[in-house]
Amino acid sequence: MGLVFASRRSWIDIDSLPVILQDDEYHLVSDLKDARIGDLVVYGNGGNSGAAHIGMIVRKEPNLQKASWNIKVMSQWGADGEYLHAMEDVPTETFGAPMQFWTDRKVLS
Repeated sequence: MGLVFASRRSWIDIDSLPVILQDDEYHLVSDLKDARIGDLVVYGNGGNSGAAHIGMIVRKEPNLQKASWNIKVMSQWGADGEYLHAMEDVPTETFGAPMQFWTDRKVLS
């Protein structure tokens, strides 16, 4: 979470996520189509209490063949470094799956 919330300068425990999202006035993005570059992807197995990992959307392109989106995320995998990866391409046994999207944009469009 230090990559996302502390400009790579600190380590932040994932248990702090609900407080940070509330204090910094993040809003849940209800649909993937509304997610934008700079928004957050929360990984886990359900709800804020199940959050295990977080990343930031850095690229979003339409996938016309699948009527979906190709999303690239930048995230830090613990002490293993920073990675630019497809949104779904994380170790699911450790981090889970993408489960929520959050934004600090004041107006969702």
